[in-house]
Amino acid sequence: MSTQTSKSIFLSAQGKLLVQPVTDSYTVEGSQCLVRVDYSAINLCDYNFFYMGLNSFITGFEMSGTVKRTGPDSRFQVGDAVFGISPVVIPMPSSHGTHQELVVARSELLYKIPAGVSSKDASVICMPAHTAADALFNVIGLGLPAADVAGIDPVGKGILIWGGASSVGMMAIQLAKAAGLQYIFTTASAKNHDILRELGATHCFDYRSRSVVEDIQQAQKSLGIILNLAFDTVGKGVMGPADASNLSTPELTKTALGDSEGLRLACTLPVHQDPAFGMCTSYRPSGNVNAMGAPQDPNSAIRIRNVMEHLLALKDGCLRLPVVTVVTGPEAGIEGIQRVAGEFVLHQTMRSASRLRKHRERLACSACRQRKLKCDRESPCGSCVRRRDVTSCSYEVSFDDLNRDRLRHTQAQARLEHLEHLVGLLAEQRSSTTIGVQYGTSAVQLPHDSDTGERTIASSSSRSDQAESGATHWSAMLDDIQALRSTLDPSEGNDIDEGDTSAPQADVGMGMDVMFGAGLSQTVSIEQVLSNYLPSRRSTDRLVSTYFRVRSYITPYIHSVQFQRQYEAFWSDPSAASPLWISILFSILFIAANISRTGKENEIPGHGFTVAAAQCLSLSQYFRPKAFCFEALLLYLHSRFVTCLEISPDMGALISVLAHIAMISGYHRESSVPSLSPFTAEMRRRAWSSFMQLDLLVSFHLGAPSRITLAVSDTRTPSNLLDSDFDEHSARLPSSRPDSELTGVTFCILKHKFMTVFDKILQYALVNPSHEVLNARIDSLDTELKDLYENLPELYQPRPIESCIIDHPQLIVARLCISSIYYKSLCVLHRPHVTKYRDKSIRKCYSASSALVTDLVQVYEECKPGGQLDTEEWLMKSITWHDFLLGVTTLCLVAHATIQIAEGFHINQLSVNLLLERVRTMIQTENSEDGARARSRVLSIVEATISRLRAQQSSESMQITADIQVSPNGTEGRSWKQGEAQQYETNWDYLDELLDASHHGIFTPAEV
Repeated sequence: MSTQTSKSIFLSAQGKLLVQPVTDSYTVEGSQCLVRVDYSAINLCDYNFFYMGLNSFITGFEMSGTVKRTGPDSRFQVGDAVFGISPVVIPMPSSHGTHQELVVARSELLYKIPAGVSSKDASVICMPAHTAADALFNVIGLGLPAADVAGIDPVGKGILIWGGASSVGMMAIQLAKAAGLQYIFTTASAKNHDILRELGATHCFDYRSRSVVEDIQQAQKSLGIILNLAFDTVGKGVMGPADASNLSTPELTKTALGDSEGLRLACTLPVHQDPAFGMCTSYRPSGNVNAMGAPQDPNSAIRIRNVMEHLLALKDGCLRLPVVTVVTGPEAGIEGIQRVAGEFVLHQTMRSASRLRKHRERLACSACRQRKLKCDRESPCGSCVRRRDVTSCSYEVSFDDLNRDRLRHTQAQARLEHLEHLVGLLAEQRSSTTIGVQYGTSAVQLPHDSDTGERTIASSSSRSDQAESGATHWSAMLDDIQALRSTLDPSEGNDIDEGDTSAPQADVGMGMDVMFGAGLSQTVSIEQVLSNYLPSRRSTDRLVSTYFRVRSYITPYIHSVQFQRQYEAFWSDPSAASPLWISILFSILFIAANISRTGKENEIPGHGFTVAAAQCLSLSQYFRPKAFCFEALLLYLHSRFVTCLEISPDMGALISVLAHIAMISGYHRESSVPSLSPFTAEMRRRAWSSFMQLDLLVSFHLGAPSRITLAVSDTRTPSNLLDSDFDEHSARLPSSRPDSELTGVTFCILKHKFMTVFDKILQYALVNPSHEVLNARIDSLDTELKDLYENLPELYQPRPIESCIIDHPQLIVARLCISSIYYKSLCVLHRPHVTKYRDKSIRKCYSASSALVTDLVQVYEECKPGGQLDTEEWLMKSITWHDFLLGVTTLCLVAHATIQIAEGFHINQLSVNLLLERVRTMIQTENSEDGARARSRVLSIVEATISRLRAQQSSESMQITADIQVSPNGTEGRSWKQGEAQQYETNWDYLDELLDASHHGIFTPAEV
C-alpha cells in the first residue's frame, strides 16, 4: 500500500514540540478506521507524558473527523462523521497520534457525531465524558438500565461531586442526573452555581468557603439523608503533600460524607494515602484485568460505551458541552499545548540559560565515563589504548568559578520567573482553559492538502475553577521548586550534570535511547549494523561459547541446539537472517562480554553489542508481534541487568510492550493456540515463565503495578528437560526430569513457584486489608511461603557459602537467588506491621532481613577477583542490589522498632551492629555513579541506626551500674536511673518512605 505524508505535532526525545511531516501507510486492520482529522483535542498529557519517560511520538489522543477507510470488522462506513480517542500505547505508532491529518483508530473507541453537534464541539467530548462515566458506572457502580448497565438502585440516593465546574465535573453531574440520583451535591466557585444547577446539581457549595465541609454535612442533616457516594474530579494534594492550611480534595470529600457506611469513592488520580478511593480513567482496555494498577471488571469498557451511545442517541440530546475556543495553525497548536501543560514560559525563559550550560570538569575521559571505567587521565589514557580506541579519548573543559556562578544564577532566575508566572495565573480570577490530568479540553487542526486555508486549533473554555487543578495548581510547582533548590544549592546534585533527578535515567549510548526512537536514522540498514558492530567469526564464536558455558546467567528460552543450527545458517548467509534473530545474537554477545570478565578488561568492548541489539529491534518494529519478537526483546531486557545497578523507568516501558506482545501472541494462554508443536509450546512456556518473573521483579523495584495477572494465564510451568532431550522434530516431549536433577531450566521452574506466592503477597500488600482479617491472611501467606521453601529439593536447600567450595557457580547462584526471593517476600509481607509492634512480624522481618543482608554481603566479597564467585560479578547488579538495599533498610526499621518497645522480642544488638558495620563498608566501597543517590540515602539510615544502637547499649550499661541506695533500716534497694546517653526519636515517616508497600514500590529508585 502506498504511503501518505502529512503535517503533525511531534514530541522529540529532548522534550521539544515540533511541526514535522510524517510518512506512513496508515494501514487499517480488524476493527480499525482511517479518519481524516478535522479537530484534535489538546490534552495535558500531550506534553506531560514526556515526564513519564514517553517521547518521540506524534502527540494527540482525541479527535473528530470523517472516516476515509475501514477494516473488515469496523462498524462504520466510509464518510461517517465520528469523534473519539486514540489512547497512548508504548511505543506510539506514527499513525495513532491525533495531531496530524490522518489517524488510525479502533472503531470501538469512536462514536458518530450526533445531529446538532459540530465537529469542533465533538472533538472535546470523549475524554471528560469517558472519565466521568468510568467513575460513576465502573468505580462507584451506578446503573443506567436504559443503556443495559446494571448498578446501584438510585432511589433516595445522592452523590457528592467535588469540582463540578471542571469538564469532568460537568459531565459527571449530567451523568448522575441521567442515572436517576435524587440528590446531586457539588462544589464550585459561586459564579458557576447557576450553570451547574441547570445541568442537574441539586445543591451547590462554594469550595473556597472555610466551612464548606460543615455546610455539606449540615445539608445532609436538613434533608435527612446520608451520602455515601462521592467523586473527586480534582485530586488536589494527591501528587504531593497537602499544606497545613488545606487538606487534599480527597480528604475533604471523604470528610464531608462523615461516618457513612458503605462508602464508594472515586478520584481522577490515584489516592495512595486512602485505598478507599478508586481511580477512574478515560480508557480501560477491554478485558484487561489490571489496567491502571487496580483489579478491573473486563466489562468496564463495554459499560462506558453503552452509556455513551445511549446518551448520544437521545433525540433532545443529553450532554451539555464545554465552550470551545479556536486558534489557528500547527504553530499555534504547539503554543496551546505548552500553555495547557504549564511549560510555555519555562521554555521561553530557559532558552538563553540553556545556551550557557557547561559541564563541570571531568576526572575521566568521555569514553571511560560512558563505560564506567577507571581512567588514568593520560592523553590518551591507558584504557583507551588497551581498547584500541584512542580517537574517543577526550576531556571536557570546565568553566572557571566566576562563570559557574553566573550559570547557576541564570538558571535560578529562569525558574523563578516561571514560578512568578504560575503564581500570577493563580491570582487571575478569570475563565480560561480547563486543565486536568484525565481529560482533554482543546483541539488541534492541521492543514489538509485540499484545504484552501489553514485549519485551526480549538480550545475549550469550560467554566472551571482554576485554583483546583491544572498547571496553576500548587502540585505543578513542585518540580520547579525542587529544581530551584538544586540550582541555588550546588551541594545538591553535584554529581549530576544539569540538576538533580529523582528517577534513574535511560542508558544513553547503551541502546535504550535507540529503543525509543532517538539516535537511529531511518536510513540505517541491517547490513550497516552488522558491519559496524559484529566482530570477526573467531571472536564471535568465543563469546557465544562463553554464554552457553557460563550457565548461571543463561536464559532457558534460547534452545542451545536450535540456536547452533541458526548460528551456522547465519554465517552462511547473513543477509537472510531475521533482524530479530540478529538482535538475539548481539544480546548474547553483550552478556558474554560482561559475565566473562575476571578482573581484566575485555578485548572487545561490550557496549556496542547492546546498541546493535537495540538497532535491530527498532529496525524490525519490535512492538509488532512476529517470529523471534518476544524472545529478542525479552533477552535484550535480560542483558541490561548484567551491568547496571539502577533499573531505569525505560525498562518498565519496554516490559509493557512485552506484555502487549505476549497477550496478542497468546503466550499466557496455551488453550488459545492448540496447534503448536510440542517443541514450540515448551519454548513458549519457558519464555512466558521468564517474562512473568522479570515483570514482577522489575515492577516491584520500579514501584509500578505488574503488567500481567497470573489468574488469567493457563500456561503450564515448563518441564525440567535438558535441551538435548527434545528439538523441533520431537513428536512429543519426554517425561520431565525430577526437580532434584539440575538442568538449564530447573532454577526457572523453582523460581516460578516462589514468584506465584510473591505475586499474592504483593497483591495483599496493595489491597491493605482490614484489621479483622489481617492476622489470618498474613499467617496463611507466611505458611504457604514457608512450606515451599522447606520442601525445596535437597540440592537447592540453603547452606553457608563456605560449605559450597566444590559446587558449580550455577548451583550456588540458584540457591542464593531462591533464598533472596524467600527473604524478600517475608520482608514485604511483614514490614507494614513492624511499626504496629506486631511481635510475630518483628521476628520474621528480623530473621529474614538479617539473613538476606548476611548472604549478600558474603556474595559481594566472593564476587571479587579470586573469590568463589569471581565469574559471577553480574549477580550483584540491578535486582540483587535492590534486594540488598531493601534488606538493609528493613533491618534498620526492625532495630528502631525493637528499641521503642519495653517488652516483647528484642534483637541481638551487638550482632546487628557488627553486620551494619560491614554493610556501611560495602556501600562506601561501591563507587559507581550508577545508583549513587540510593546508596547515599541508605547509608544515612545505616549510620543513624548504628549510632542509635551504640547509644542504646551505652544507656543500658549505665543503667546496670546505677547507684545502689541503702534504706534507713539497712536493707538494700535498687534505683534504676535513666542513662545520660543521647536519645533518638525514630523518624518513622522517613523509613516508611523507603519501605512503603502500599505504594507498590517497596524500594523504588524514584524515591530512594
